[in-house]
Amino acid sequence: MISCESRLRSEPTLDLLDNSLREEVISPQVCPQARENLFGAYVRFIDYGKRMIREIPWVFPEEFEAEKSRLCDYHERQTEHAVFEYNE
Repeated sequence: MISCESRLRSEPTLDLLDNSLREEVISPQVCPQARENLFGAYVRFIDYGKRMIREIPWVFPEEFEAEKSRLCDYHERQTEHAVFEYNE
């Protein structure tokens, strides 16, 4: 679990529902039901979660950066003509 956590910290854009993460989480476990549940019984719920997550616009870093840039430009234009007398 610790390696999984460190991997998520070092790769912030990693898909949380990627099969490799489930493998990492269950590989050190001795619970025989872990593999059966994560790759069997719960697969339809995990797939549903994947579909729902893909619909969130900020999943993709390019769109996030574009929106962040757009907002920065907007705020820069708004303050372009502002006079801050205390700086003079």
